[in-house]
Amino acid sequence: MNRQYIDDYHVVARYLADQLSDAERGEFEAYFLEHPDMVEELEQVARIKAGLMRLRATGELTSLLRPKPWYTQWRSAELRRAIGGSLAAMVLIAVGAALWWNRHSGSTERWLAPTPAALLGPLGKPLPAGNTYTILRTRGETDVDIELPRVPQAVMLRVLPESVAQPAIYRITLYSMDGAEPREVAAVDGLTANEDEFVPVYVDASKVGKGRYRLAIEGVAQPESRSVFAVRFY
Repeated sequence: MNRQYIDDYHVVARYLADQLSDAERGEFEAYFLEHPDMVEELEQVARIKAGLMRLRATGELTSLLRPKPWYTQWRSAELRRAIGGSLAAMVLIAVGAALWWNRHSGSTERWLAPTPAALLGPLGKPLPAGNTYTILRTRGETDVDIELPRVPQAVMLRVLPESVAQPAIYRITLYSMDGAEPREVAAVDGLTANEDEFVPVYVDASKVGKGRYRLAIEGVAQPESRSVFAVRFY
């Protein structure tokens, strides 16, 4: 783990919110033990967080966020308090938005896309390309086993339909098998096959949890051409 990764993926805020994976936590703790300046940054963020919690507990946060009538702000003392309240509100919004994004991004961002450029990381930049996996019918318990990378990446899946659709435009749907019934977690339309008849699709590996999934591919105009594959992420 390096400083660029820590900044790009809001590691400090996620660490204080206890939202890092075990691997990320271990790497981050090893990093900041070797870099004293990181310890100071952790303390600063922790103080901001603690201050916001104290404001919320005492009820002052609500008062600071409550808009003041414009006609009461002509006096300098009132103006200073209004500015102070605005700054407090902006700090709250910035910290809260970062934590909210890390907590909920898995349910609001795209999991699947026709190109890696369509899968965006925390700062709105395209994810780097990861490994490539081929999905086709096998006789095993799973048709493919996919190792999840340690950092966010766009993993390429090459899917071979068992039935060629006409026109050859496909939809791919990913289902989680963590419950009694399959649960759809992602889908993407408008995919086309390469010359080798494999249909490429990219998955944001940071959204996928370890476990068993089903991947279905079908012609957009021919649902009866549907093929379903067993996929395991680990």
